[in-house]
Amino acid sequence: MIVDSVPAPVRSLANDAKDLCEGDFSYRVLVALLVGLFFGLPSLSAIVRSFTFVCSVSSLSRGIRAIPHEALLRRSRNKVAALIAAALHPERRFVLAIDDTLVRKFGASPENCYWFDHSSGKAAKGRNYLCFVVLDILTGHAYPVDAVLLRGTKHADYRPRIEVLKERLLVLKKAGFGALTLVADAWFSDKKLFEWLDDQGFDFEIEIRINRKLTYLDKKALGSVGEKGKMVYPSTSGVALTLKRNTAFSGGAPKQVAGGVVRLFGSSLRLKLAAVWNKDDDLSEKPFACYVTNRTGLCLTRIWALSRFRWGIECYFRAGKQDFSFDALPTESSDAAFRLVALGMFLYCNLELARHDPDARPMGKPERRRKYPPLTSHIKMLRRESEERTYVRSLVMKPARDAILSHLRGRREPGRSCLKPRDSARRQVERAA
Repeated sequence: MIVDSVPAPVRSLANDAKDLCEGDFSYRVLVALLVGLFFGLPSLSAIVRSFTFVCSVSSLSRGIRAIPHEALLRRSRNKVAALIAAALHPERRFVLAIDDTLVRKFGASPENCYWFDHSSGKAAKGRNYLCFVVLDILTGHAYPVDAVLLRGTKHADYRPRIEVLKERLLVLKKAGFGALTLVADAWFSDKKLFEWLDDQGFDFEIEIRINRKLTYLDKKALGSVGEKGKMVYPSTSGVALTLKRNTAFSGGAPKQVAGGVVRLFGSSLRLKLAAVWNKDDDLSEKPFACYVTNRTGLCLTRIWALSRFRWGIECYFRAGKQDFSFDALPTESSDAAFRLVALGMFLYCNLELARHDPDARPMGKPERRRKYPPLTSHIKMLRRESEERTYVRSLVMKPARDAILSHLRGRREPGRSCLKPRDSARRQVERAA
């Protein structure tokens, strides 16, 4: 692939952030890195080889270390906060998803340590980023607004993950995200965190493990006297099996839900519990997931629906790694790697903001996917258009046209060809000949 023009969305975004360019982080470096992330290239050398308008590899390497990541993330937060403030009912349309993502690295850097990888169920070495993403319930768009690098226990700057989370949530609350419901998986199911969120005025809906102990259910004390006179409290799954189930519909396959107002062991905070089963599960089977929220007035179907919306942050992680190569550009410095991740979040957030629809309405999943396709599908179309425009422009030059024709007719070895035109460019060459 050889591209000699900057895609229009990237040029618009680079012009919008031109005031942040100074020193080694020049405008040319900004454009080159944004275009490299836009096309999902895995290395700096690939960026230099593929685009005729970029600088050298050494200039890009120096520019990565000078990325103003805090200013980029702050600018994204301000834009998303303004979008939320302009919405009619922002608390019904947007949620703030929290999750961590592991980027595998095996270098000697102290930030590279072992973390539990949920995808494989094993410990993996790498860097762990805690990310905050605003999800649009109506359109499925994801707007990354903040991230922080978590340190391992052996690192000199180690801080417990809950303390880091609290600090960033206060920053986001000050920026205008305090009214959104927080959604997260069981990695954040800590009763002290639940109490702190409630004290700070945050609404949350978080998954908990089915073995958590409960002391109260709808003002009824739970527990029994065990051996040696000690109180034994039932688990979440044990309590859920005694509750009446109802059918819940939230855009996917129907589920069975049951729940009530409970208190976790060692906590006085009242929470609404929602336990979820598949529709065909027997009455004796344990729920496959349980969720709690401090909004005790929510119905069980709404709690289950909010938990489904949380999957948008997982889709963002997959798109960032597989399609945009946020973590693929080689850099051993953790500071430089985080700056590059922040630049990728800035790109992703602004590309999603450009597709925002203020008049979106509730709709089913098939209709939503037709009207609001994933960002990766939209980006692939823009990439294809940019490549085709480049090839058509190159066909004007007779030497390039002859080289392409020679390659297409089998007169040269395909492996040594520097240009690999698409079928549309091939048809145009043949018509011109």
